[in-house]
Amino acid sequence: MDTAAWGIAAAIVAALAGVLVAVVSIIQITLARRGATLAAIQPFYVHYHSGELRRIRGELYSGRLDLGALQDVDKKALEELINSLEFLGALVNNQLVSFKVVRSIFHSSIPDLWPYVRPYVLARRAQGVNPRPLYARNYELLAARYGLRLS
Repeated sequence: MDTAAWGIAAAIVAALAGVLVAVVSIIQITLARRGATLAAIQPFYVHYHSGELRRIRGELYSGRLDLGALQDVDKKALEELINSLEFLGALVNNQLVSFKVVRSIFHSSIPDLWPYVRPYVLARRAQGVNPRPLYARNYELLAARYGLRLS
């Protein structure tokens, strides 16, 4: 084999090695993203299904919770629920966690809650001398991604 043939063979091997390195890198990046998603979602999932948040969701769904006259324990639990959903919404809206993953894990629970907490959220947004116009906005946007009409 002459020098030119060896040069061509070396170029082909180098190109194949480059492609292999690129493929392995893509696989590693994909696995790292999946690991990061799991690390972000798993503690939230456990907290979301904790006794207190499960209780407050049940109270909301049953209609027994008067959002205008909340007891301290209920207000704390409701705000913890909304803040947790706001955090999850921020992760999705900033593309740190995929919406597809959230939808497959939480199913319709996230948008199902929105109509129940919406009056409380709107009241908090307009509240008193210190309004918070963006209160729970990431949660609202997350619920909207399910195709829920928010108004």
